[in-house]
Amino acid sequence: LMASIDRALFLGHDPLELLESVIWRPLSEWLAFAYSFYAVLFPLVLGAVFMFGGRPALREAAFALGAALLAGYVSYSLVPVKGPVLTRSFDVSLDLYLLASVKEAMMDATRITWDCFPSMHTCCTVLLGWAAWRHVRRLFWWVLPIVASMPLACVYLRYHYVVDVLAGLGLAAVPIVVAKRLNHSP
Repeated sequence: LMASIDRALFLGHDPLELLESVIWRPLSEWLAFAYSFYAVLFPLVLGAVFMFGGRPALREAAFALGAALLAGYVSYSLVPVKGPVLTRSFDVSLDLYLLASVKEAMMDATRITWDCFPSMHTCCTVLLGWAAWRHVRRLFWWVLPIVASMPLACVYLRYHYVVDVLAGLGLAAVPIVVAKRLNHSP
């Protein structure tokens, strides 16, 4: 179903097959780094938010992340989807050399197989970027490359369908709006 939705979004073309024409070893390495090490953003951003914005800022960021994670994990139960890397074979290798073992240890070895819809890598990375933008602008510029790369990384590395990434982006918007309303802030 997700592959069919992706093809409809891309006017009958499979986005994963389209991406095979742009696979490039340095890009693969960077996106594998962003995807695997995004977990470091949680303590980095939340720690900085607390340090520079205090408890109200941390409460806002933690609420947004917590609400999104809850919604995401409920969605995994309601819409169990395996990612393309687990269900398809591909003609073009991603050529991960430097980070292959790290990605395997951090992401692939502990993978839950039905954790595709929505993309919580996308959702949480956007929320962490939003928290950094609001409360620690200097840090935001440092984490922006990972935040900006994550939607592409999810699809390029074949963990998610495009529709998963779009759902992750949409899911990120909801707690941002709610958190801002709860704080009555711009």
